[in-house]
Amino acid sequence: LDQVKEFYHFNKAERSGADIRLQSPTVAFKLTAGSTECTLNGMKVVLESPVLDTDGTFLISRSDLSNLVEPVLRPSRASSAGRFRTIIIDPVSPGLSEGDKDPTLEISNVLAKQLKQQGFQVILTRDSATAPEDDRVATSASVTDGAVFISISLGGAGEKERGIATSAINGSGQGSVPLAASIHGAVIRRLGKNSADRGMQRADDETLGSIKHPVVSIQIGSPSDSYESRLLDSPPFQDSVAKGIGDGIMKYHFVTRATAPEE
Repeated sequence: LDQVKEFYHFNKAERSGADIRLQSPTVAFKLTAGSTECTLNGMKVVLESPVLDTDGTFLISRSDLSNLVEPVLRPSRASSAGRFRTIIIDPVSPGLSEGDKDPTLEISNVLAKQLKQQGFQVILTRDSATAPEDDRVATSASVTDGAVFISISLGGAGEKERGIATSAINGSGQGSVPLAASIHGAVIRRLGKNSADRGMQRADDETLGSIKHPVVSIQIGSPSDSYESRLLDSPPFQDSVAKGIGDGIMKYHFVTRATAPEE
C-alpha cells in the first residue's frame, strides 16, 4: 500500500491495529488486514481477495487494484467510458402472479421517466408485470451507439441477501466498475439508514457478461425479510432507489462525457 499511497497522491496514512486509512483532500480509503471489505469515501467496496498484512506491510492484490480500485478512483480512464444517450433498464421479474406488487418494475418505470426528462433514450426489457422479459443480450446488441445497461433485481432469502448490493458485471464494458460505484454510492446516500449497505463489487453473470456495454446489476432488498418487504412495497422507498440510480447515472455521464474524445 506504500506504492498505492504514492501513486494516488494520498498525503496521509494512519494505522490502527488491523486497519489502515489512506487520506487525500478528496478521498478516504480504509482497509482492514484479513478482510475483503474496504471503504472509499464511506462507500463499502468488496474486494475479490483479502488485504494481507505481511510483517507490518499491507498488501492488496494487483487484480483488485487495477480492476476495482483504479476505475473507482479514476473513472474517466475506463477504456469503454464515453458518451452515451441510451439506457437499457432491466427490471428482473420476481416471478409474481398477476395482481401482485412488482417493485423492480415500479422502480424501473420511475427511473425511466426521470431519465427521459434528462433527454436520454430509455429501453425497458419488460414493461408489465406479466410480460416476458425480452432477450436481454439481443436487446443490448440492437443498440450500436453508446449505451449502459442497468439490471434491477430482488435479493434472495437469508440475512446475507438483505440491503443494497451493486455489481459491475465481469466481461461487459470496462465502464461497468465506475458506473456501479457511482450508482451504489448515490443509492446509499438517498436511502440513508433505511437499508443495509452490502457493498459494490465485481461479479460474474453468464448472460449479462456477454453484453458489450457497461453493465451494472443492483439488488434492492429481500422480499423474504419482513422489514424489507414493507420497504419494497413503499412508493417513497421505490422513488428514493430510482432517484439514487438516476443520480449515479448522471454523475457517471458527466465524468465520462467531460473526458470522451470528440465525435
